[in-house]
Amino acid sequence: MRHRVRFFVWMAVLCFPLTGCLSGNGYPDSYAQAYCGTLFACFESDSVEDMTGWDDVGDCKDEVASDLRSTGQYDSWEEGEASFDSDAAAACIEEVQEFRGDSDCAGESLSFLNFAAFLFDVADEACSSVYEQD
Repeated sequence: MRHRVRFFVWMAVLCFPLTGCLSGNGYPDSYAQAYCGTLFACFESDSVEDMTGWDDVGDCKDEVASDLRSTGQYDSWEEGEASFDSDAAAACIEEVQEFRGDSDCAGESLSFLNFAAFLFDVADEACSSVYEQD
């Protein structure tokens, strides 16, 4: 019994920081946290609000996660007509998080041009295959 408890504790410790433990239901929140956290970490908050209407990471996360849950791919997954690819989800989130190491992540004011660069940089082919039709 004691070994099982240790196993589950270690799994929880390892899974929470790693994206490999993503679930189909939790992916929209995980992606939104990475996307919004990166956006607000890399650009001045006031300019992010001016460009997007999001006051803070929480507002951004709520809308982005909701938007992901409103897609046809997510609906198909919920209805059992699509499968969830945790490797694709992890790659997609990793691509977003890697932007923090980019020279464009410099705390500058968010403009149309650098927002477009951000969107282009965080887009990854894996993001389109997170929920695959069966």
